[in-house]
Amino acid sequence: MELARRGCGVVGVGRVAVTRASRSAATSSSSSSTTPSAHAQEKDYKVRVLRYPDGYERVLRYPKDKAKRRSAASGTVASTAQVETTHADVSWDIAGARASPEVAEAKPPTQPEGVETSKVEEEAVEEELEVPSTIPDTPTELLRKQKSEEFLLSRKLEWDYAKSSFEVMDSCPWVEPRPLWVLGTLDAQGGVQTFTLRTRVSKDELEAEMEMLVGKRLSVSHLTDGVVTFESKGIAEHFAEENTTATTELFVFEVGSHELFQMTADVKAVVVLMKSNKSNPSARMLATVLRDQPELDT
Repeated sequence: MELARRGCGVVGVGRVAVTRASRSAATSSSSSSTTPSAHAQEKDYKVRVLRYPDGYERVLRYPKDKAKRRSAASGTVASTAQVETTHADVSWDIAGARASPEVAEAKPPTQPEGVETSKVEEEAVEEELEVPSTIPDTPTELLRKQKSEEFLLSRKLEWDYAKSSFEVMDSCPWVEPRPLWVLGTLDAQGGVQTFTLRTRVSKDELEAEMEMLVGKRLSVSHLTDGVVTFESKGIAEHFAEENTTATTELFVFEVGSHELFQMTADVKAVVVLMKSNKSNPSARMLATVLRDQPELDT
């Protein structure tokens, strides 16, 4: 009985060994049968081997034709293929396992070349932003500033300087003709016209007559066109450049003195002769003074 049992045990062991051997043979035969197809598939792919410092190797296969992508056979290592989202082509990892999924490094957004600014420009912008505004924040503060002695004195000096920078003439003061430069601009139709400012002209004779009749000094004046005129071409060009706006473009042209006064007399206009100063008031300030607004008292 013991021998029989032992024999049975031996027979059982032998069956197990035979069974395992048959299974291994079947496996080897199946693997050998799939080898030709695997070699055939390698023709459609290009192989890339990645070797790491720790001895780890990875073999990647890239399909040569995107239209003929094939999935690997089940039971092989190629079943672990993954699509690389960070590449334009699809690749399969056929050797080795990943310890952690690869994450594409995020690239910082590139700034267009046309928008690039230098450090000097950035510093200049920062300095402009840091400069405090001189405009009051509230209407109350604005009124308080306009009534302050410093503000009124500044306005008075500006007014006096602008009023002393020109001379209003209705007749030519020169016997010999000389060149003068006047300002020109374009009208709505694109034609050239003389640049004029409304100018208040006092009537001294009428004021004297009214004083004799009424017994009191009265101011008598009327508004007419004043042709802004310069004796220097350089000063005229500088004034035109400084006062050209988006809606009004100023330019300079030459005219004879006798001819200019003859034209102004025909249309009952006057000549506003600017003095040869290096700095003249702005066209807006000049227009205000020529209308002869009330002077500011301090």
